[in-house]
Amino acid sequence: MSATEWDARSYDRNSDMQLESGREFLDEIELRGDEVAVDAGCGSGRVTELLAERVPRGRVTGVDASEAMIESARTNLARFDSRVELVVSDLLEFAPSEPVDLVFSTSALHWIADHDRLFARIHDWLRPGGRLAVLLGGGDNLREVLPAIIAATRSDPFADHFDGFEHPWKYPGIEEAVERLQRIGFTDVRCEPTELNYAFEDPREFHRTVYLVVHLEMLPPDLHEEFIDAVMEAEDDPTTGRFLHIKLTARRPDNGAGRRT
Repeated sequence: MSATEWDARSYDRNSDMQLESGREFLDEIELRGDEVAVDAGCGSGRVTELLAERVPRGRVTGVDASEAMIESARTNLARFDSRVELVVSDLLEFAPSEPVDLVFSTSALHWIADHDRLFARIHDWLRPGGRLAVLLGGGDNLREVLPAIIAATRSDPFADHFDGFEHPWKYPGIEEAVERLQRIGFTDVRCEPTELNYAFEDPREFHRTVYLVVHLEMLPPDLHEEFIDAVMEAEDDPTTGRFLHIKLTARRPDNGAGRRT
C-alpha cells in the first residue's frame, strides 16, 4: 500500500462490495484450517475476519500501511486474541516472522505500482509449497469512472494541484500477471477474470473514501467537495460501479527451488 491515510470508519461502512467479492473468492480457496496466513492489505479487517474463521487452528497476520485501518481492524478482530496479529507496514517493506502457508489479498494490491517487486517479496514470504491467492483489479477495471477522474484532474481549479501526479492504480492484464508470476518463480499459476456490478448505498461517500482517497490528498480541503462533484457529474451513472477483477492463484515450488530473477 502507500502512505495514504484512509478514513477507516467510512471505509468500514462503505466496503460491502469489497466484503462481498472477498467472501466469494475466499470460498473458492481450499483450506485445511491450520494454515499460517497473511492478509496483504487487510484494510479494516472485514475479510481478514472471514479468513481467520476459515483457519480456526491457524494464525493470520493482517498487514496494511494505514494506521487508521489497522486500528479499525483491531476493534473488528478483537475476539480472535493472539490468533490474529495486525501490523502497520508498507507491503514492499514487510517481512513475516515465519514462512507462511498462504498469502491472501482482496481489493488491495492494485494500489501498489511496482508489481515485480511486490510479488517477488510475496514469493519470499511463502514456505516451499505455500500458496498465493489474490483478487485485484485488472485490465480495464473502472473504465467508466477513470476517464471522469482524469478529466477532473486536468481541469480548473484542480489542474495545478496535480502537476506530475501519477494515478495510484496498477491493473495488470491476464497475460501480464501470469508471465510475471512465472518469471518470479511461482508454479501452478492460474488467472481468471471476474466481473462485479455493484450499486452503492452511498455513492458520494464511496467516491470520497475509495475512488478519490489519493486525489483528495492532493487538494486543499476547500476544493474537496467541488472535485467530487466534478467527477460524479462526468460519470454516466455515479451510483453504480463495474469492477473487473482477476483471480490470481499460484504456488511456491515445494522442491526447494529459489526465486528466479
